[in-house]
Amino acid sequence: MNSTITTPAGGHGTGGTCDTTTAVTRSLLGYGVIAGPIYLTAGLIQALTRDGFDLGRHDLSLLANGPLGWIQVANLVITGLMTIAAAVGLGRALRAGRGGTWGPRLIGVSGARRFADRGQRGWARYSRITGIVFLAGFAGIAAGSGHPAAVLGLWVAVIAALTWLSALSAHLYATTDGVEPR
Repeated sequence: MNSTITTPAGGHGTGGTCDTTTAVTRSLLGYGVIAGPIYLTAGLIQALTRDGFDLGRHDLSLLANGPLGWIQVANLVITGLMTIAAAVGLGRALRAGRGGTWGPRLIGVSGARRFADRGQRGWARYSRITGIVFLAGFAGIAAGSGHPAAVLGLWVAVIAALTWLSALSAHLYATTDGVEPR
């Protein structure tokens, strides 16, 4: 059973109603919009205020060490939960068609194929490039952890992936009028 929510004029759209399913989907997608900015902001504040932390040599996960490590652990847990919520929202918004099941699970690879099938070449290209950059960044840190180039590659990869998640979540939030049928 779906109930409806009345939206005031000046809110999203021009006013009217939306069902609770749509509202929940948009709420979940909203977490995808904010997860990356929150993770990076909290991490950078810590990095810039922590003695001995060097953005050119250290990745943010190292902030989980030491007496103030609990702050980064909380940051990781909170943004991880927001990313999971976004994945649920992506699953609800992308139900029909290719990528609707595995896209949210394998956020870059399947999503690129879905957009290509729908003729959304810009989103398809953006998704593919982000997936490649993300994979390369993690491969680089695994092969040369501690080397400044590998750390820079990881930074680029993480920022690219979080930006993609925010952009995709915002796009689906704006274009989701309801949950697509399976």
